[in-house]
Amino acid sequence: MKLATWWQRRAVRITVYVALAVGTYLAALGWGLPALIERQAPKWVAQEMAAELSLEQVRFHPLEWRVTIDKLALTGDDGKPLAGLEQLVVDLEPWRSLFSRHWQLQAVSLTAPYLDYRQRGPEENNWHQALAPLLAKAESAPPEPEPEPSGLPKLAIDQFVLEQGRIRYEQDQRHTTELTDLALEAENFHLARGENKLALRLSGPGGGQANITLDANFDPLDLAMTLDLKNADLTRFWPYLAEDFHFDLANAQTDINLSAHLSLDPELQLRIEQGELTLRDLDMVYQETSLVRMQQAVLAPVEFDLAAQQVSLGELSVEGLAVNAQLSDKGLDLATLLTPIGAEEAESGSETPSETASPWQVQLQRLTLADATLSLTDQTAETPVDWQFDVAPLVVGPLGTDTAQPLTIDLDTHINQYALLTLDGEWQLDNNQGEFEVALNDFDLTDTIPYWQSLLNLKLHSGQLTTRGDVTVALDDPLSVTFQGEIGVANLVTQDALAERDFVKWGQMDINHLDFDLAQRFLKIDQLAFNEPYARIIIDEDGSTNFAGLVASVEEDQQGGNETAQPAPAQTDPAQPQTGEAPFDVTVGRILFANGSAFFADNTLTPKFATGIETLTGEISGLDAQQESRAVVDIQGQVDRYAPVSLKGTVQPLAEKPFMDLALNFDNIELTSLNPYSGTYAGYFIDQGQLDLALKYALDDNQLQGSNQVVISQLKLGQRSDSDKATSLPVALAVALLQDSNGVIDLGLQVSGNVDDPEFAIGPLIFKALGNVITKIVTSPFALLGNLLGGEDPPDHVQFAAGQSQMDPEQTAQMARLVEALSQRPSLVLSAQGAVDPVADGRALAKVALDARLMPQGSGLTEPPELALAAAYDAVMGMGKAQSEQQMLAERLPDLDDEERNRRWRKGLYEQLLEAQPADEVALKNLASARGEAVKAALVEAGLAAERVFLRESRINLDQSGAKVVLELDAAG
Repeated sequence: MKLATWWQRRAVRITVYVALAVGTYLAALGWGLPALIERQAPKWVAQEMAAELSLEQVRFHPLEWRVTIDKLALTGDDGKPLAGLEQLVVDLEPWRSLFSRHWQLQAVSLTAPYLDYRQRGPEENNWHQALAPLLAKAESAPPEPEPEPSGLPKLAIDQFVLEQGRIRYEQDQRHTTELTDLALEAENFHLARGENKLALRLSGPGGGQANITLDANFDPLDLAMTLDLKNADLTRFWPYLAEDFHFDLANAQTDINLSAHLSLDPELQLRIEQGELTLRDLDMVYQETSLVRMQQAVLAPVEFDLAAQQVSLGELSVEGLAVNAQLSDKGLDLATLLTPIGAEEAESGSETPSETASPWQVQLQRLTLADATLSLTDQTAETPVDWQFDVAPLVVGPLGTDTAQPLTIDLDTHINQYALLTLDGEWQLDNNQGEFEVALNDFDLTDTIPYWQSLLNLKLHSGQLTTRGDVTVALDDPLSVTFQGEIGVANLVTQDALAERDFVKWGQMDINHLDFDLAQRFLKIDQLAFNEPYARIIIDEDGSTNFAGLVASVEEDQQGGNETAQPAPAQTDPAQPQTGEAPFDVTVGRILFANGSAFFADNTLTPKFATGIETLTGEISGLDAQQESRAVVDIQGQVDRYAPVSLKGTVQPLAEKPFMDLALNFDNIELTSLNPYSGTYAGYFIDQGQLDLALKYALDDNQLQGSNQVVISQLKLGQRSDSDKATSLPVALAVALLQDSNGVIDLGLQVSGNVDDPEFAIGPLIFKALGNVITKIVTSPFALLGNLLGGEDPPDHVQFAAGQSQMDPEQTAQMARLVEALSQRPSLVLSAQGAVDPVADGRALAKVALDARLMPQGSGLTEPPELALAAAYDAVMGMGKAQSEQQMLAERLPDLDDEERNRRWRKGLYEQLLEAQPADEVALKNLASARGEAVKAALVEAGLAAERVFLRESRINLDQSGAKVVLELDAAG
């Protein structure tokens, strides 16, 4: 058959045409289309973008309408990858697309797709560079009218699978994050219809896994999503934020589980429900030191509503929190380290929006801290102080923008492992007021030493503070703080830091009820009780006391480095109100003392003196700051365990003008314990004696009046001391003068002074009063004896006629009166010393001697004979001198008769002989001695024991003070 005939057959032609068409179809789509894509796609990319596209192979199955692209890679001009994939497979459904009038794909499969995004500064990135030509071309093209919105493309995919995906992000060639194992699955996916279900899975750096499921409607957008994120390592993302913070994130993992709903109908709406956020193994580090460590924090449930502007958080539960912080003069370091760098400047420079936005409502129902530890180093003290707060637990809530709801706080924390602090109450956020129940048990007061050690020369060895009560705080102006409760301090032991000796201590101090109000300015204490209190009072060699040196000198402390601080000047009484403030009202119902003791030592004495007061008990009641209020004092104790001591009266130490009316009594104090005082100041040690001392002091209107009664029994002075501070007064004589017949000295001392006087001191006042009494006694001892008898004072001497040694009856009576007074002072002895008047007594003795020569004893003559007188005169003056005197008298007085002239002549001779009579020293001494013996005899005859009267030697050291006997009193023995 010929070819033409064969071709004329219609069936043949149809078959050939069909074969050619099929062949052309297969060739064009199976080979031509892939080749076209392989050639033209890279060219287009090279022309339109700053990038290069490479395709290893493109295949198209013309019968199954399946497009396969192998090893697609898009790189930038720098040769670095932008995006790519291992394989893309798209199964087209042309017939379904034709009949359904929308794009219909049977399956889309992406294997190992990747995206590389590199940030270059705030506005540059690799994709922006790659798309720059295309974007520039679009911007230069004439604007086209905006098409009417047609909605999303009508695209349907029966099955979408993405696996082994990878997304890489790089910032400024320094920080890189890569998400791997990205997987996405979707079935019956339709952009224009709802009920699209998608499942996304990806792995992050560090092993985190994220699973996301979506129920999606894209027109309008309506997404329902669930997110399940596990073990996300936040440190892999930290480098992008590290420059904005001072600290470094060494470790942190998070889990997130939530359901969310996002829609755009009619406007953006986002809701998050049943959210649960978990943060684990947190470690925030600064300079290789952990700032914050945390085992786990769980926040659930989390509810968020964008349209309603509400955030509702259930409970934030934190476990194993450990915080290390430092407090300095600049504040808490965490506040700076955890604040983003530049945030404070940005906040201060931000402008207030012109329109106030609707407020968001945020609320956290509860914050719970379990097993939390805060380690705080306080560098504001002179030496850094380490504090540790172990919280178990802290429950706070609700927290949020609704300030009308009170914030409840329930805290249990151990301070430095031992002290337990509990706090339970509410804080009202809208008015900044709170009420709390507070309890603190066994707080170690030694932890507070660095805060005050530069202010006090005091060492605190032990002390535990316990308190319990109700506290209210109101951050008003002025600040309001109240406390009602009890306070106790146990086992307090302090030591004088200068001398390293015990200072003040007690076994227990309890305040059973304290009521304090800062705003109302009052402090009320029901009862303050001290059990086993002890105080040590020391007077050092330089006269300073351990109490005076308690307050350290501020100036020396600022200059001195490690030098010992000295006592500071007196400070203003803190109880006195500042200008414009009402005085603080202080009331103390009772102050009780039980089993107390005290120690007193005076190291200025030789030898040093020390004594103790024990079994101190009693109370002070009714202490009040009101000026007219009086507190009653009733305290008893014992000196050296057997001598009672009591303090009773009324006081007002808190008023502007203090008041005092106190009686301090000591009974049966052994004076031997005062030997250091007596040896130092009296010049004698004491062998025996007991002291009863009654001191009564009254202070009113700053005027002090004191009445002191001293009773000393059976005092016996011992040997003298060699103290250079001893008084020059005759102490032994004073004792003898004051000691009565029963061996008792009863002495009253009155003191007074003005406490406003800067030089006022009670001690010098007492010693001055005592010195005045003793001085008066020893300088006028006979006046004291006169006071014992009443009437005139006994004489301190006996006066004699010239040349005589006999006493008259009046003098004898005076001696009897003196003996009566001495009988009441058995410790006194009397010394008598005869004295003469050299002129009067000498003339009297010369007359006696001359008369003895001129008128022999037994002659019966009353005046010297004329012959004897003339002979004696011639014997003394020379022969014939008597006759010459007679002739000169006759010549001078010729008118006198013979008898008168003779009388004058004899008298003249006698006077000249008397003047010429030589002084008889022996006679004068004998006269003085005779006078003393006469006085002693009169005293003994009046009843004074002879051994209590002593005659002083008159013959060796003749007393020429007068014709008398001088009497002196002295102490016996």
